[in-house]
Amino acid sequence: MRLSVIYDIMEVNYRDLQQALGGLRFESCILLETNQDLQRNNKELQNKNKILQTKSDELQMRIDELLTKVDEIPTTIDELPTKVDELLTTSDELRTKVDELLTTSDELLTNVDEIPTTIDELLTKVDELLTTSDGLPTKVDELLTTSDGLPTKVDELLTTSDELLKKKDKLKPIIKYPKLFAKHALPYQCFEAVEKEKAEKTDKRERLLLPQEDVCPKAPKVSLWRKFKDFCKRHLRKKSKPESSTRQMTSEADPPPGCSYMNLDGWLQHLT
Repeated sequence: MRLSVIYDIMEVNYRDLQQALGGLRFESCILLETNQDLQRNNKELQNKNKILQTKSDELQMRIDELLTKVDEIPTTIDELPTKVDELLTTSDELRTKVDELLTTSDELLTNVDEIPTTIDELLTKVDELLTTSDGLPTKVDELLTTSDGLPTKVDELLTTSDELLKKKDKLKPIIKYPKLFAKHALPYQCFEAVEKEKAEKTDKRERLLLPQEDVCPKAPKVSLWRKFKDFCKRHLRKKSKPESSTRQMTSEADPPPGCSYMNLDGWLQHLT
């Protein structure tokens, strides 16, 4: 009897213990879940703490900036009177400019009032010009009549200029060589030959001699200067007539046809 009772009591206690263990397990699970929740909350709180820390740092920086600005406020207060004075001076300048603009506007109004008078003066001047232009046709006719005689005067001037040029050509050798002209009365072509001799600087007689192959066998071997001197002595003496001299020159100086001696004495034919 006693063992069965004890056994029953032990079974009851075992069941109670099992129930107690089940309750404890349940409570442990709950505690584990709560612990996990607390850990999550802790992490969130840490993150929030970091955010708050950054915000606190920003606030501290702003506080420092505000403090610096507060320190600068007295200096700005001291500068305010000067700025006010500057604004007053600029306002005074603006007033003066406005006054100047008003005066210029008054002058413009006076000029606008004067415009009709100037227009009237212009109209009167135009009328005067029209009256003076009535006499222009008569003046134009007078100019045309005077211009009709201009071609004849121009022709007269041209003829006189041609005559003067001819006289100049005749007087040219006299002006250059007055003594020689008075002595021999040479024509103008002879003086051209003399000038040509001076330009070429043919002082030596050997340069003036023609080569042997160009000289005609009938022609004498003498220099051009000697021929020129002989020509002046024979045919161009003082007060000699040009007709007789040209006749003698053409009769004596003409070489036979086809002779190369013509090249040497061609200036004699040019003189005639």
